Amino acid sequence: MQENLLCPFHYFGITDITVDDQEINDNSTFNDLTTDARVTHIINQSKYYGFSGERLRGLIFCSQIEEAQILSQKFNERGFNTIALSGKDSQETRTNGIHKLEQKERSTGLDYIFTVDIMNEGIDIPAINQIIMLRPTKSAIIFVQQLGRGLRKYPQKDYVVILDFIGNYQNNFMIPIALSGDTSYNKDNIRHYVAEGNRFIFGSSTIYFDKIARQKIYQAIDSAKLSDTALLKNEYLQLKQKLGKIPSIFDFSQFGSIDILKFLDKFKTYHNFLQKYDKDYTIRFNTIQEEILYFISYRFAKGKRIHELIALKLLLKNTSHLLMDIKQILITKYHQEFTEQIKVSLIRNLTNLFTISNEQAKFSNCIFIKENDNDYIISDIFKSALQDEKFYFQINEILDFALERYQKYYQNKYKNTNLVLYQKYTYEEVCYLLNWPQKINPNAMAGYFYEKTTHTMPVFINYIAPDKKRVDYTNEFLSNTLITAYSKSNRKLDSSDAKHIYNANKEQNKLYLFVRKPSEDKEAKEFYFLGEITAQGNPEFAPKYNGFKILYKLDTPVRADIFDYLTTITV
Repeated sequence: MQENLLCPFHYFGITDITVDDQEINDNSTFNDLTTDARVTHIINQSKYYGFSGERLRGLIFCSQIEEAQILSQKFNERGFNTIALSGKDSQETRTNGIHKLEQKERSTGLDYIFTVDIMNEGIDIPAINQIIMLRPTKSAIIFVQQLGRGLRKYPQKDYVVILDFIGNYQNNFMIPIALSGDTSYNKDNIRHYVAEGNRFIFGSSTIYFDKIARQKIYQAIDSAKLSDTALLKNEYLQLKQKLGKIPSIFDFSQFGSIDILKFLDKFKTYHNFLQKYDKDYTIRFNTIQEEILYFISYRFAKGKRIHELIALKLLLKNTSHLLMDIKQILITKYHQEFTEQIKVSLIRNLTNLFTISNEQAKFSNCIFIKENDNDYIISDIFKSALQDEKFYFQINEILDFALERYQKYYQNKYKNTNLVLYQKYTYEEVCYLLNWPQKINPNAMAGYFYEKTTHTMPVFINYIAPDKKRVDYTNEFLSNTLITAYSKSNRKLDSSDAKHIYNANKEQNKLYLFVRKPSEDKEAKEFYFLGEITAQGNPEFAPKYNGFKILYKLDTPVRADIFDYLTTITV
């Protein structure tokens, strides 16, 4: 669509009707789906939203063959020319139906083809100018395939209209996933897209949900178990069936399936998932190899920093001058400096010293380097593990995946940091991306934390909309460049916290703002990075809180879609 090869679409998420005070849902009966009232509702909406072109040519996707047949019959009784096609019909019957839909004359042609399972892919009907979806969205891939039936360009067709009748379906959360192409299955990302979808869509295409349909999607997002084993297995099996083989890590993104990171979050490694749920997968590793694969997948697969990825790729090649080679690659390929702070941080990450003590014990074999002639080389334990070709391949694959993610999402760094504006980060990620010598307990980081060796202070805000506040002291955006915040409790106006904040220039401190909507992100606990901030004026005593109030000014105004999402109630 960005290359203007496809026609624009206008998507409308419309609330389906109720039958005998019951909403259309996953368990609705055949009779509920084919009532005269529902037929009237569908026809009225199709006429209201219309089409582009000389005459109507539409596809209607249904849940069941019998439903498609009865609805086709009822449409015909109301003056439409339609047929129902399914996999039971011969190729000749299907071809004839498509020809009648495409032909210029309506009197002997068709207005709609009702279908269930045969128009998802492999069918080319450029003339289609309206698509109606009357079934729950079970798969983002199938949704995109069905929507895609109308995206081919055609004379006198300026756009295609997509009407999605949204009932009380369990999988309604799949709709924004499909429309956005964001397969992270992250609830905060999904809600953000529902709230601000039109800001992301390319060109003249539009997305609209009516109020009730929007609420149904939010409810589905809230109740969805997006790391559920059954969901992951289903997505995996769909992709495996499509490919006819065990999917590689890259196949998930290439074919629009669920983000492979969901498997890593749930099962530690993709290898663990395959070993447990696919009998065709026969690769086995020893405990040390599994520990190393888990550590690399957990710590580096998201691709949020380039340095460890470069280092590990070089170690696979058995480099004898690791730091020298990293510096050269950073300068020539990524145009970055290899500062002393980053070097120290990198070494601590690759020698298992960054993590807290219990994690150091958990990953005791994850020491990847050893000193050699004022530089570093591959450690004996990592080198031994890599003798297994299959293990070497999987380590290399996960690193290539992480490098691809870095190039796509994280290379446009903010000022002299390893952070990217508007990307999301956990407490732990902020620790190592700011080059801290060690991970800090998240409880200690709540609100803010000053790290003295790097002179950095990330400020973390769980943002609650003003009319949802339940306590006196909560943060508030006054504009897209000003936000109020509070110190930790029991902090005086002359405390060290106040000095680090208000004497930032004198102490050469850098303060960075991270904000999340706790009501939207109850799983990942990731914060949007909003850039550098500076305290304005003087601290204001907050007696009930036994602390002080701060007014921060953002160095960069918050991007409009992020600002609106953070400050708007999305329920």
